[in-house]
Amino acid sequence: RYPQSADLRRWLQTIPNRYVHFGDFDLAGINIFVTEFNVHLRHRSSFLIPDDIELRLQNGSAERYQTQYQRFNTLHTGISSVQRLIDMINTFHRCYDQEGYIE
Repeated sequence: RYPQSADLRRWLQTIPNRYVHFGDFDLAGINIFVTEFNVHLRHRSSFLIPDDIELRLQNGSAERYQTQYQRFNTLHTGISSVQRLIDMINTFHRCYDQEGYIE
């Protein structure tokens, strides 16, 4: 669960470990990674993108995509792998929940 404070980020900044973000594959989740983690941890952070995400996005939530699109339609990043994910989400007009990988 995503914490509602900067405590996790502050703690991550004090340790040398890498941070791998595993969250929902939607524009809001990517925005959280880019603006709250990557901006502070830089090269020590990465976004976990499973190999089959393109297939899963094709069957994801169009409703949540539409809900988020207005707010995050200009989301871009210089991280090429994350930008490819943003592009896929915008191509399929769908999002996918992380819980789909936990089942």
